[in-house]
Amino acid sequence: MVCPRCGAQIDGQSMFCATCGARIPEALLPPPPAESSAPPTWPSTPPPPAPAAPRAWSQATKGLNTASVVLGLGALLIGIGSFLPWINFSIVSASRSGLDGGDGIITLAICIVLVLVAFTNFSRSGLGPSSRALSLLGGLGAIAIAIYDGIGVSNQIAGISSVDVSGSVGIGLFVVGIGGGVAVWVALFGASHGSAATV
Repeated sequence: MVCPRCGAQIDGQSMFCATCGARIPEALLPPPPAESSAPPTWPSTPPPPAPAAPRAWSQATKGLNTASVVLGLGALLIGIGSFLPWINFSIVSASRSGLDGGDGIITLAICIVLVLVAFTNFSRSGLGPSSRALSLLGGLGAIAIAIYDGIGVSNQIAGISSVDVSGSVGIGLFVVGIGGGVAVWVALFGASHGSAATV
């Protein structure tokens, strides 16, 4: 379209000339677009539902791998059990932990390995095959040591022939066994890579 006053080229939608400022007569303006009489069309699928409000717990634990957290707790139980009494004697109220020359050093090493496995998988979506195998072996090893040393302690106590001396299996062996059980449970039933087991 051309301005009737100065002859400058004008945008088709402008009501005034950009060069001289003259008002463009309505007769020269293009007609407004015709309104459609067709009914509005609606999408064939409903819109997705609005996301639910986040819960405080899910925000605080977003991205945490549940299997790694549980495995870490089991490893800590094994480590704590290594320091707790494995045998108790009542004559002098003495006790002996697994680290006092027993298999506690092995259970402490199992604890360290399982803690490392838990931390390396902490931000992943589950445990990989090698992590599951290490969890299973570590847990079974801790359980085996707890059972073996528990039987050994029971035999030592049975071998004491004095009436004044009594003994019992200490809580450390039970804690090591429970921690081993947790590690085995994670290895067998915990989430693997790609599953939705993150908290």
